[in-house]
Amino acid sequence: KELFKNNGDFLIVSSPNNTELDQKTITKIWKNTKLSKNQQNEKTEETTGGFITPKEKGFIVNKEDLSLANNIKQYTLSNGVKVILKQVFSEDKTIHFNFMKPGGFSLLDDSEYPSALVASQYSYISGYNDISYLELSKIMQEKGISINQQILAYSDSINGTVKTSEFETLMQIIYLMFTKPNFTENSWNQISVALENNSKTLEVNPTNAF
Repeated sequence: KELFKNNGDFLIVSSPNNTELDQKTITKIWKNTKLSKNQQNEKTEETTGGFITPKEKGFIVNKEDLSLANNIKQYTLSNGVKVILKQVFSEDKTIHFNFMKPGGFSLLDDSEYPSALVASQYSYISGYNDISYLELSKIMQEKGISINQQILAYSDSINGTVKTSEFETLMQIIYLMFTKPNFTENSWNQISVALENNSKTLEVNPTNAF
């Protein structure tokens, strides 16, 4: 392991006149010298306008041709993510994407199911990092980005479209989804009011009886 990486591997303490330090004092020094989470992020990330860019870029570790006839390739990234890419020729220069992983409601307790139903909406309208819901909507509209995040029965997915020139912006938004959700109280109140209003109309809608 790298010496002094995040102050988590080695601690060297010197004292005047060869004064012997007890374990309690050393433990106190250890705790006080550990980096805070924000200080660690400052060393690995740069923030611009609410978006976060890692200082260390990822890279491709493996490339595989899945179908030469259909021009389908699989790339394995340095973080372990596998990307299956099929190139098509389109005049509008739009990328259609779909990120999926096993999981979904099937992994949750019954008590967590109601919260999971609104989790994606709650996350989105709360905004990410320093970017509010309105600011995020404006950015996505201006840059031609469409994102739909879903928790399904047996999987979680994020899909949508993006202009080829704004693919990095898309990746930054998705990164914030997982690392900097705001989950504001105001957004939760909005969802609660909407759900309450919808529940009042269920009994008068005949289609809900079947």
